[in-house]
Amino acid sequence: MLAGCSSGSSCVRCGGSGGKGGGASPPFPVPSPGSAAPSQLREKDIPAPSARAVSIPPLQPQSEYKLQILTKVAAELSKYMPEKAAEDTSSILRSPMPGAVVAVSVKPGDTVAEGQEICVIEAMKMQNSMTAVKTGKVKAVHCKAGDTVGEGDLLVELE
Repeated sequence: MLAGCSSGSSCVRCGGSGGKGGGASPPFPVPSPGSAAPSQLREKDIPAPSARAVSIPPLQPQSEYKLQILTKVAAELSKYMPEKAAEDTSSILRSPMPGAVVAVSVKPGDTVAEGQEICVIEAMKMQNSMTAVKTGKVKAVHCKAGDTVGEGDLLVELE
């Protein structure tokens, strides 16, 4: 305990104990009263960071690795799990986040151009414009203004 410390929980000299002693030690050596002032600390007194930068050489552009780290049981059972096929998202528009549909600008049968606004979703007080990723004809609209949608919900299908 340092005599006369009244800094409370933010005191560096007494370790944040508010003058009661037993607090956490500061991250650097603190001089005792009567010794060198904090402005006289030398660079060698402050510890160096423990992390260091590591350079990893880049892989060859034609190299591609698929790696899974599994327990023995999971490896045995993975033989029976089918691989999930990648979904073709070029002709559908899914909600990227949960929110409320504010406006829908298209209806089935409309032709949309790449980059054209299809609908607007409000999430966290921000309005996000959903646009077409390709030119096409609207096959189906699965939402209307005022609907609440979740992440990944299907909004619009294109032909």
